[in-house]
Amino acid sequence: MGTNGMSKTTHKQYKENSNIKDSNNEHIQQNDEYKEHSLSAICFSGSFDPPHRAHQSVLVYLRNRYPRIPIYVLPIASNPYKQTPLLSLNLRTRMVTLMTRGISRCWTDSRIARSLLKKDNQALYIYYYISTLIKKYGLTPPIGFVIGSDLQQEVERWHRYKEFAQLVHFIVFDRGHGADMAFSQDLHYYSSTATRFFLKAGFTIVTELSHILPTYSKTYSKKSVSSQSYNQSCQLKKQRKKYRFFYLYQQVQTTSVDSSFAHLYHRVEYNAKPYTRIAKQWLSHRRFTHSLRVARLSVYITHLLHLRGLILSTKAIYVAAILHDIAREWSSARLLDYSNYYLISYCESNPLFKKKPVLLHGPCAAHMLSQTLGLSSIITDAIAHHTLGAPHMNLFSIVLKLADAIEPKRGRHVLEIVSHIARYLHADSGLHSDTPSLQESDVLSFFKEMLANLAHRYKNPLS
Repeated sequence: MGTNGMSKTTHKQYKENSNIKDSNNEHIQQNDEYKEHSLSAICFSGSFDPPHRAHQSVLVYLRNRYPRIPIYVLPIASNPYKQTPLLSLNLRTRMVTLMTRGISRCWTDSRIARSLLKKDNQALYIYYYISTLIKKYGLTPPIGFVIGSDLQQEVERWHRYKEFAQLVHFIVFDRGHGADMAFSQDLHYYSSTATRFFLKAGFTIVTELSHILPTYSKTYSKKSVSSQSYNQSCQLKKQRKKYRFFYLYQQVQTTSVDSSFAHLYHRVEYNAKPYTRIAKQWLSHRRFTHSLRVARLSVYITHLLHLRGLILSTKAIYVAAILHDIAREWSSARLLDYSNYYLISYCESNPLFKKKPVLLHGPCAAHMLSQTLGLSSIITDAIAHHTLGAPHMNLFSIVLKLADAIEPKRGRHVLEIVSHIARYLHADSGLHSDTPSLQESDVLSFFKEMLANLAHRYKNPLS
């Protein structure tokens, strides 16, 4: 079976199986539910730019709920309502194909998109994908069509919607928008927009974004051989599969990173090498890698703000980010002793510091760095305020605090906030003349709103 389609014999067999009526349908009371189980096929289409774990969860759920119905995954060439895809159709197809491995009767077909690209504008509209799919495999309409709840209000504006609605039966999945859904598994946390944001910033797929992208697995059938040879065979297959994944990851990584930002970050990183060495000497490996991620994200947000007309020092934000947790691994006793000796007024200003001394690692680090390294006040203020914040924080301090809260390893709970930030900063559009410039007051208000929303859902932002 190829990755871009299925043989006629195999499809005919599954089509006949899908038309067999279930003898145990007595529990189905509503006509819609009976209609879903009598579908000839299910189509899951999208740009998959890139595919993430929510896409995989949807496919696994569909396979478990409709075990007899074949599933077709259709990566579309482009979406007329979105920016040009970050990844090529070939890379997205390969990632989706790997994602569907291990899911029975689930096929990825990119030939439909390639054929529609040869026709005028037909590759832009989902109607032509569905009609071509039905004609190609001889399916009986309506077929199941997977859609997220965030698109429910927009489908009526789609190209040739009335004809399209006669071809499909909508299977709606929850994206956190409060409609009646078929399934919900925190799908609103995952976002291709947030994933693209991290990929453009240069975060590595294998180590830093592994919790966002799908888990690639394949079930191997155990043959009638000894357990030792079977285990060795599985190990060899896993190794070959592992190298194939790494090769694909490398292609995705080099294709998706923002080249202008990559040059900027390497230059900033080179100029700030002394501060990076200090952080590496003082911090554990876990805390140091966290600081590196915060530094990369801070510089990337600063770079996007620069494209929108707001200028901040990239070297200064890198230094503040790489050193912001320099006192994070101090003991509570040491933090209290240091603050009682050097920061008496600051420590007494908030009784929360005595209850949670870990919150003092920001002010203690700021004071120590100003005394030992002579850092400027804009850097030390940002470091001091990155824990609890301050009433009148400037944009520089807000960028550091935000990057510390939403760096990739914080988990899936920050992805929705990241997608809002990416859209606000027009991260997908790059530098275009029609992209509006931003006002500092508006950016401050928006970033503070994002931090406030994050505080309600993120339990431990200081870990």
